[in-house]
Amino acid sequence: MKCLLLILSFITAVSVAQAQKRHPFIEDCAITKNFGLVSETIRLRGNVRIITDPEEHADFRVKLISAPGLASVYIKIVSHPAGCGEWKWVTSGEDFSIRFVDEMELFTIRIVTDMPGCPY
Repeated sequence: MKCLLLILSFITAVSVAQAQKRHPFIEDCAITKNFGLVSETIRLRGNVRIITDPEEHADFRVKLISAPGLASVYIKIVSHPAGCGEWKWVTSGEDFSIRFVDEMELFTIRIVTDMPGCPY
């Protein structure tokens, strides 16, 4: 029984450490996408279009979560995005596009009313 409790404690500690670990693709609230010899850095702020058509390309696959403390980026929906994590939903003229997914996401987001940005 002691051994089982020790194993469960270890698994819980590893899970919490993984959840709090810095996201490997996000640095200074931006993601750099590499296309062979060419790379593009996309700041995680600005005008964002949600892609729902399965045939259409999205810049990022993101998972929307509700649990506090587990998101890669905290997002605040605003009319004039200026800072990290401030997004405005648009249908055209986007800075980047996203597709909401349940798995195989590049990063996770949580919608907040204050304190947007990267938690690390």
